[in-house]
Amino acid sequence: MERRILVVDDEVQVREMLSDYFQAHGFKTTAAATIGEAKRLVAQSSFNLVLLDVAMADENGLELVPLLKQVSANTRVLILTGLGYDQELLSEALQKGADGYVTKDLPMEELLDAVNRTLSA
Repeated sequence: MERRILVVDDEVQVREMLSDYFQAHGFKTTAAATIGEAKRLVAQSSFNLVLLDVAMADENGLELVPLLKQVSANTRVLILTGLGYDQELLSEALQKGADGYVTKDLPMEELLDAVNRTLSA
């Protein structure tokens, strides 16, 4: 079964690194640099998981979560942030329908584990 991930991050290096890493681990990845681009991609294709940055240049990434869940209730959403752990942000993300929350400084192996746990939940 093909596992598809949409990586949404406005930092090109982060987007490319995550896309390459998950491709190397058997995922089919698509990347979006803006919330608008992510909305278009989600409308056109289905994804098992969206790895979504919060602090995007064009919009707060959390605003995309309800739309993602509306388009496909089965799509998992893992919030990605460079802001570190923030209980208030975590609560808001979960309230909007996100399935989890990880920080950008998490080692890649642990990020892979978090993605696999989220997908199998």
